[in-house]
Amino acid sequence: MKKTILATMLTSLFAATTAHSATMHDADGIIVELYGDVEVQAINTTDEDEGKKIQLDEANFGVKTAYDITDDVAAIGVISFESITDNDNDNGATLDDAYVGFSSGKYGTITVGKQVTIFDDAGIGGDYQFGFNDFYEQTTSSEQVIKYTVDKGNYYGGIAYIVNGQDDDGLRAIDGKLGVRFSGVDLTVFYGESDLAAGGETKNLNLEARYTIDKLTLAAAYATTEMDGGNDIDSLGLAATYQVNSKVQLAVGYANFDEDNGDDENQYYANASYAFSSNVTTYFEIGGTDEDNTELGYVAGMAISF
Repeated sequence: MKKTILATMLTSLFAATTAHSATMHDADGIIVELYGDVEVQAINTTDEDEGKKIQLDEANFGVKTAYDITDDVAAIGVISFESITDNDNDNGATLDDAYVGFSSGKYGTITVGKQVTIFDDAGIGGDYQFGFNDFYEQTTSSEQVIKYTVDKGNYYGGIAYIVNGQDDDGLRAIDGKLGVRFSGVDLTVFYGESDLAAGGETKNLNLEARYTIDKLTLAAAYATTEMDGGNDIDSLGLAATYQVNSKVQLAVGYANFDEDNGDDENQYYANASYAFSSNVTTYFEIGGTDEDNTELGYVAGMAISF
């Protein structure tokens, strides 16, 4: 495989992992890259009893690699770690991703191991902290994931299966997506079924649409969740993102959640971000909900990636 083809495949494959990476080796059909990010926030959450705090929202690093096998196939592997903080404020790190697989520009990518599933990509919000968090009840990560994805530009899709999740307790999940892109429009359908730890099963359907007009992207989503026991949820979300210039971006969003065994809930957010470079971003966001015992939340943060 030509080096340019391998590099293009690796960049496309790991786009969801991080937007940037540092190349440690690129020769003889082998690419090895180091990536990571750190994000710190000053936040007042929507929980009126929680108060203000400084929090580490994200800190992780990892290594991704691709090995040339044929002109169109590469063997790939990823291992990454993320920070953890327990209730006693003891810091440490835990394994985040660890998977291997094969990637082909013609046939797609298949990976096996500890990783997120397809439904982890669901969501339309351009939020940092106060986005829509009730759109589905689907298990989206495990150490036992088999995943296949393909992206042909005008259309894309994927499917993932958790063989035996939650510490070998027999919980399984399957999910997938199909999407098309044309004339500034991006339409995606997600569907998933997942065993619940408390027993029973949940089924999730998400319909998402995006339309980009110059610097403005409008998005809408409808989701329905069916759970054993009748506690079904219907959700509707609207979002907009405006790229003012190469450095400044504005975003807003609103969502409504209609739960069979509860009251309707409305969520909203608005934010502004400033990118010093493609690797350094600062932002301020407000968000809230009409749920009981909540207040207006706000957060200021800074994220650095490599």
